[in-house]
Amino acid sequence: MTTTLFFELFFICSAITGILTEISKQLFKNTPDNITALVTGLFTGIAATAVMYKLQDIPYTTDNIICMCLMGLASSAGAMSGYDKILQTIRQITNKK
Repeated sequence: MTTTLFFELFFICSAITGILTEISKQLFKNTPDNITALVTGLFTGIAATAVMYKLQDIPYTTDNIICMCLMGLASSAGAMSGYDKILQTIRQITNKK
């Protein structure tokens, strides 16, 4: 994956993730907003990258699959919009048993 493709996907995912996160918040009212943004961002980033790979005939190699997962994480971090939200999410995940 090139740097240009990464940033193009990141900006596209940011727009889509914001919309899907707001829809998800309405559907899952009992779930914390940052967890909803995390899951939505992961799904959006991975799905958008997979679609882009298919449209551009990029093979699914190990490196490209790793980039797909990293795009999911980047999209999630962008959706949570803020360092303190990311820390809050990590604390919520590690404290749940």
